[in-house]
Amino acid sequence: MKVLLTGITGTIGGSILRALAPTGYEIICPVRSRAKAQPIVERVGGNVTLVDLDQSLDFQTQFYNAAKSIPNIIHSGFLMSHQDVEMETQVITGLINAAKETSQTVEAALIVTTGALCVGQNLELSGEDQISTDNCLEFVKCRVAHEQLVLASNSATLKASITRPVCIYGGSFVDQYYKVCKQNGKIIVPHGNGSVSYIHTSDLGRYYKLLLEHKGSGCFTISEGLGPNLDEVIEIAKKVTGVQEVVRIDNPWEYMATHGFYLFELALTSKLDPKRGRELFGFVPECNFARDAERLLVL
Repeated sequence: MKVLLTGITGTIGGSILRALAPTGYEIICPVRSRAKAQPIVERVGGNVTLVDLDQSLDFQTQFYNAAKSIPNIIHSGFLMSHQDVEMETQVITGLINAAKETSQTVEAALIVTTGALCVGQNLELSGEDQISTDNCLEFVKCRVAHEQLVLASNSATLKASITRPVCIYGGSFVDQYYKVCKQNGKIIVPHGNGSVSYIHTSDLGRYYKLLLEHKGSGCFTISEGLGPNLDEVIEIAKKVTGVQEVVRIDNPWEYMATHGFYLFELALTSKLDPKRGRELFGFVPECNFARDAERLLVL
């Protein structure tokens, strides 16, 4: 099976690559920096081909050219800045146009990553049929339009889906946070006792693989389910880092450059359940943050 996969140098794309490569997929990866991507491909192995994007063209054309005639497309790009909104819109549009064209002759699949922050605060453990983007966090509201763009491309022969990964650990902002707390000898946390959900990179990659194989369409949350509350996270941090001093802060953004985005996420309550994945293709996470953090965090 031929698959186009974007973003293999990132946490999400790299996780998907590691899940697909050993299982016989022919994976096409458009890249801007072959030098950065090549070592990743060599470590993973498998049937992976790097394709240099023609950066003299606009983004829409670059990604349309890369994806045309490929029946399965996974876009793992994770937009975090308003400065990149127009670029991301062009990338997604190019991928949609390529997928629509391919779907005229064969069944096609398009999976686009947006992220759980589109859901905003969610106080009860909820599956995808219970959530919306009505309370989307302000700085990711641009992603709602991207979600609508993707979902509107669904047809009988084009199965389009959006994925919303939660807090990812196993090589990510989560790991960065615990590493910095260990180095500084202080566990920095926001006020409150909220709860967010988690997913390990190995389960994340496996989820995308299952979604691709089952040609799912619509909205999918990628999560372990109910995660620990902040008080429990503090106890996990003490075990993982060996640090005992806890400092509560008012403004997580002031520490973002050192501690990473996870510190902001700890100020939220967003309890998300992978209900559709469990029901449609039997997804059961193998890892659990509260149980396995000491073993699986990369510090």
